[in-house]
Amino acid sequence: MKLYLMRHGEAMPESVNPDKPLTDKGKEDVQKVAAYLKKSGITLDAVWHSTKTRAKETAQTMVEGMGLPVICEAHDGLSPNDSVDEIVEKIRGFSCEKADGSLLVVGHVPFLGKLAVCLLSGSKSSESSEMTEFLPAGILCLEQKGETDWQSKWMLNPDRVE
Repeated sequence: MKLYLMRHGEAMPESVNPDKPLTDKGKEDVQKVAAYLKKSGITLDAVWHSTKTRAKETAQTMVEGMGLPVICEAHDGLSPNDSVDEIVEKIRGFSCEKADGSLLVVGHVPFLGKLAVCLLSGSKSSESSEMTEFLPAGILCLEQKGETDWQSKWMLNPDRVE
C-alpha cells in the first residue's frame, strides 16, 4: 500500500477569514502538485481530510487536478494537535482491505509529522517528535512493506514542481 501524507495549501489568516480557506497561492500550489502527480502516473483509491476548510479544499483540488473519480471523506482525528493513534488504526484497517491500494491523507502540522514518525518507527506513542517539515501543499509518500513496516519513498514540495 502507498500512503501519501499532505499538508493543506497556504491558508488565509484567521483575521481575514475565520474559516481559513486556501489563498490563491495555496490553490495554485496544490494544483501544481496534483498536475505533477497525475503526470507521474500516480492514482489514489481514497482521500481522507480533516474537517477544517483548508484541508477539505486541498483534498478536493487534488482529486480534481489529478482527474480521479475518488470521493473525499472528512475524518475526525486529523486536526493539528490530535493524537495519531486513532488514525494509525484506521490506516491499518484500510491497508487490510486494499493491500495494493493508495490513500491520501490531507491534514496539518504538527499532526502529519507525528503520524509519519509513528508509522516509520513503529512507535505506538502519539507524542513522537516530528521527522520532517511539511511545507504548505507538501506531500510525503510512504510505502507499506509489512503489517506495521513502512518506508519513506519521497517528499515533494510545491516550490520544486514546474
